[in-house]
Amino acid sequence: MPAIELIDVRKYYGKGETSVKAVDGVTLTVENGEFISIVGRSGSGKTTLLDSIGLLMRPTTGTIRIDGEDTTRMKDNQRASYRAHKLGFIFQDFNLLDTLTAIENVMLPVRYSGADKKLARVRAMQLLDEVGLADRAQHRPTQMSGGEKQRVSIARSLINSPSIVLGDEPTGNLDTDTAQKLVALMRRANREYDVTFVVVTHDMELASRTDRILRIKDGHVVSDERVTAASPVTPEHLAEP
Repeated sequence: MPAIELIDVRKYYGKGETSVKAVDGVTLTVENGEFISIVGRSGSGKTTLLDSIGLLMRPTTGTIRIDGEDTTRMKDNQRASYRAHKLGFIFQDFNLLDTLTAIENVMLPVRYSGADKKLARVRAMQLLDEVGLADRAQHRPTQMSGGEKQRVSIARSLINSPSIVLGDEPTGNLDTDTAQKLVALMRRANREYDVTFVVVTHDMELASRTDRILRIKDGHVVSDERVTAASPVTPEHLAEP
């Protein structure tokens, strides 16, 4: 059973001649444990596609199945519960709360999933240790570097043991060296936990470390290529056709 299956998914904004076709008939399958990158220019529809997969918005038409379940038929409360239990999220701007410590930020999704808080705290410390931040557990985001904040974000995305993690430009605010380390960390989480990753990115280093690159243009998938050592990712590779 695929981790993610999209069938003729469309997301339109507005009606008539002013309608914007952000996602326009995407059919896509992502297998369990794959690491997929979605690339394309701003306005190409890649973030709308990611938000649709993440149940943050409903498609106008089409079907989105996650682990075999048709999420487009779910009610809003069912979608929220499913999102809390099945999905993890990593954002470009980290989305950490400055009033909370690192461990408290990692534990935030537990509020919505209903998991046991004591066990979650043990799990949070384990994840912080795995991302190299056990000694920063009581520090707040204002006391951390950008790379440290994103490592907290990665730990948070894994706290509920999701089957899928979605990333929206997860290395976008980081310098090259820090970004490379974060890519390695995400890849390790993908392999060790067998978690499916789907990330939107402009980062060629990140794209080159994924299993497949989906290129989006005007709401359409214009290419779907498997990354191999013999097919390195270049600026031309990611450019619009």
